[in-house]
Amino acid sequence: MDPARQNTAYHETRHRGTPELPFDLHHIDRHHPRYVMPYHYHNAFEASRVLKGSLDLTLNERRYHLDAGDCLLIPGSIVHGGRPEGGDTLYECVVFPIDQILDIERPPYAFLRRLTRGQIMLDEKFTPKDSPDVVAAVNRLFDDLEEDKDSSGSVSMLAVGDVLKLFATIEREGDYRLYQDSMNSRYLRHLGKVSELFRYIYDNYQRQISLEDMAAVVGLSPKYFCRFFRELTGRRPMDYLNSFRVECAASRLMSSEESVNEVAYSCGFRDPCYFAKLFRRYRGVTPTLYRAGGGKSAALGSAETQKIA
Repeated sequence: MDPARQNTAYHETRHRGTPELPFDLHHIDRHHPRYVMPYHYHNAFEASRVLKGSLDLTLNERRYHLDAGDCLLIPGSIVHGGRPEGGDTLYECVVFPIDQILDIERPPYAFLRRLTRGQIMLDEKFTPKDSPDVVAAVNRLFDDLEEDKDSSGSVSMLAVGDVLKLFATIEREGDYRLYQDSMNSRYLRHLGKVSELFRYIYDNYQRQISLEDMAAVVGLSPKYFCRFFRELTGRRPMDYLNSFRVECAASRLMSSEESVNEVAYSCGFRDPCYFAKLFRRYRGVTPTLYRAGGGKSAALGSAETQKIA
């Protein structure tokens, strides 16, 4: 992928699987063309699990570190991308459109209906230690989909049953929260613009973006947008934007031969000195040392990632 576009989100619109088995299963090792997962988004739901090694994934403004055995659930329309640590990571993803495999308008599926409408926020990351039942349900979905595709009819029924079991387990365990319980009611009607907001940031981070630009996407004044974004993410909008630009710069430092100053300019920073200062704040090392060290951050960078996650 062109380095100039590797951190720009694209809309993935292709159909999933077949009408009989509408699930896309991807087994990803270092030889896979998308071993480093580019930023993208789609309307379908996605589940990922790490079989070996570790994987860093970003979902909108949220960052997660997954080790072998961990799972991540990604609702539709969320911009996401990931980078394995080292060359021996092995992970799998399955993508499926919930509204095509189930009639979520039926009364028994109220939880799924609220999830697809953005009214529910899942916990997203699940580990064998903290959420063994959810991890087991995710693993069952992957295992059933890896059955012989000649029996696609029975595999499809098993997979649909696995999806129901997965979300029923999440609802039973309470591994989610309602936005209406955690956000000021005046901002609830703007939640439908959240995915559009992050897509806007991801698509335009290389140019100058003002607070007013981001506020306009959501339909709020800059004053109320700052409060909305803080309630949504726990961070200030410009702090998030600068943090994301640094993440993009870190990727470019390791994947291109551009100078540090060129990387700074290409990631939306007009002042290379300010870029170096922010890079050290978020990554714990200077851009030059980060590149020389093969992409390793100091302890400060790791702590920042854990805080954001």
